[in-house]
Amino acid sequence: MALDLLARARDAVPLVPRSEDDCCMRLVNAGVVAARDDASEWLTFARALELVAESDRGYHRVRDAPDPTADPGRAALADRFRERVFGADELLAALAAADDGLTVAGAFDRFRDRIPNWERRRHTDTEAVWRERVEHLLDWAAVLGFARWDGDRYRAA
Repeated sequence: MALDLLARARDAVPLVPRSEDDCCMRLVNAGVVAARDDASEWLTFARALELVAESDRGYHRVRDAPDPTADPGRAALADRFRERVFGADELLAALAAADDGLTVAGAFDRFRDRIPNWERRRHTDTEAVWRERVEHLLDWAAVLGFARWDGDRYRAA
């Protein structure tokens, strides 16, 4: 389950700050992800959810972070997802406004204009990268109870 994976990611990050490279390798070694680039994205996501923090010495696990696998923890993470994860609130609003739900392509079309310019310059295939990110956001919206997947479309829960 995705929330178990998120808990494993949180637990892989040490309490004592370590470099991004070290934390990424810990995520790979814990089986959270297969590649370092993916680990970096997980660190960023966990930071947005306030499961880990970054200091001048590196990343570290937040001691009193909510347990993603427990009901109160999931509720806290859902709030943080909506408030702190780039694009989440906009996609949730688009889902709420779509009477027939949204496919990933439809959600991406509604989100496309929000992609920051620096991100457009950073990737050779910005649309492919961001279409995948939109899909991940929709998947997390479903995991956290904001949406549901009916096999064809995401719909507001």
